[in-house]
Amino acid sequence: MTFGIVGLGLIGGSFALSLKQNALANQILGFDNNELHVQQALDLNIIDQASSIDEMIKLCDVLVLAIPVRSIVAVLKALKNVPEKLTIIEFGSTKNSIIAAIPKSFKAQCIPSHPMAGTEYTGPTAAFAALLPNKVMVICQSQDIALRHLQRAKTIYEKIGMKIFTMKGDDHDLHVGFISHLPHVMSFTLANVVLAREDKEHILPLAASGFRDMSRLAKSSPQMWSDIFRENKTHVLNNIKDFKLELDKFESAISRDDWQAVQRFLQDANVLNTIFR
Repeated sequence: MTFGIVGLGLIGGSFALSLKQNALANQILGFDNNELHVQQALDLNIIDQASSIDEMIKLCDVLVLAIPVRSIVAVLKALKNVPEKLTIIEFGSTKNSIIAAIPKSFKAQCIPSHPMAGTEYTGPTAAFAALLPNKVMVICQSQDIALRHLQRAKTIYEKIGMKIFTMKGDDHDLHVGFISHLPHVMSFTLANVVLAREDKEHILPLAASGFRDMSRLAKSSPQMWSDIFRENKTHVLNNIKDFKLELDKFESAISRDDWQAVQRFLQDANVLNTIFR
């Protein structure tokens, strides 16, 4: 198959490398608004040829949109003369606005997906083939999707070693708001608290694994994450409220010198040990 990848960053680039590693692509065409990213993707053999989106529509069997949510919406609305053979896969971090934006003319061909993988790094130089295997790929399946396009996407995901999980768009945005978006809120906030109150000369020598682990996500792209928070605003705000309530419980127990309550609080959190083994 011939693939077109729009967005040659961490996810798009890693997906392309996985396709090549598993011999799933005869040719991979690539497009990115950043010309440096296009050249880097060519130099790193992530893509075989630079292309426009219009050319991809004509030449490709699968078109992959690995760009920010609002850009995905804009591209979907602008697509014209989409051939029936083309499977369109989008990797947006939220789903409701994207699903609502898919034109009826090719709704049967578009597979809303979200690879639950990533790092704090961006661009083609951050891409690597081992990012996606053994990770979960969420598909927001609906009755509008044609079986042959859905099966094509599932086969690709399975052959690169991903685990498929299906859910509705609303459920996706709710759950990733907790599992993915809230940790980023916490990491950005922690970084700002420390930077505002600590002498930068002491951060590096004193920062142990705890701070490094907690602040790692704060190195993520501000542009991408402000876009995600904007798109999932309602769920993100609700999750921040819930987090504040739990933080208030912890603060209250410590201020009262109720160390049994503190221990219970920590033990409740330790349930994660039975989930992540």
